[in-house]
Formats: sequence, C-alpha cells, structure tokens
Amino acid sequence: MVISNCTISNNEEKAKISFDISSEAIGNDTLWFTVPIDYKDALAKENYDPALICMLYLSMLYGEDLIIKGNVSPKLYHNVVWYVEGIFQSFNNDAKKIKIEVDNLEAVKKYDNQLNATGFSGGVDSFCTIYDHLYLEKQEEYKINCFLFLNVGSHGKYTDPSSI
Repeated sequence: MVISNCTISNNEEKAKISFDISSEAIGNDTLWFTVPIDYKDALAKENYDPALICMLYLSMLYGEDLIIKGNVSPKLYHNVVWYVEGIFQSFNNDAKKIKIEVDNLEAVKKYDNQLNATGFSGGVDSFCTIYDHLYLEKQEEYKINCFLFLNVGSHGKYTDPSSI
C-alpha cells in the first residue's frame, strides 16, 4: 500500500487534509480528514502521521507493506513499529507483520504548545484513557490537553468528500 500526495484545502467552514492511497487489495482511493476552519493551522502538509495510523491496520490485514511517500514523526514511527503492530496482531491473528517504509523521519512542529489529543466515545476504553493520561500522567508534555470528535460513519456517511 502506497500513501502519497498529501494535500490541504479549505472552504469557509472546513479545512481538509487528504492523501492518495494505492493498494493491491482496495485499489486507488483518497483518505481524508476535516476540521473546523478555526483549526486549519493544526493540519501539516509535511506530515503523514494521520494516514499512517489510519491505514496501518488495513495494511496488516491485507499483508501489504506500507510505503509512505512523505514525512512521519520519528516518535510515532518508533511506537508503531515496536508496539502498535504487535498489539494489532495480538487481538487479530489475521493481522500480518508488515514492513513500513517512509521517505523521511522528522518531527513537524506547528505550535509552541504540544497538542495531546484523544477521542471520547463514552465507553470504558475512553474513560480509562482519560484517567491514565490526564489524571495519572505526571509529565505535562504527555497529558491529554485536547479532545477530538472522530466521525467514522456513526454520525452520518459522506459519499462525496468534495462536498466537505
């Protein structure tokens, strides 16, 4: 699976970051995320981190190596290779160990303050994450300081990403 062509676009209400996906299993498609226009500066064209996280599990299920034609944060890359792949394999025997290649490993700093975000569904995992990484976390740079709303289809399906 190849991830390339990171693009950022804006309209009056939303900012969108998108990536081209090329895969033997799923064909060619576009992966995209939107944020309210007030948060457009949080999107970094130089950073493929969101695409890596989103497509990793699917790549592992199809047994396709993941090739990223752009930059990934070194800390994220390290954690994915050393921990996340093993976690995915531990809860699904169909997930295969894959090779992850990136063009560049460099941290992209967009803010003076670091954002540590998590989604919140109201389930036990969400509460545990908040307890562990907001209340128990001793190091300020790792404490949650932002919450995300992640619409993965449960709040309506968008079939035309150009309308966002």
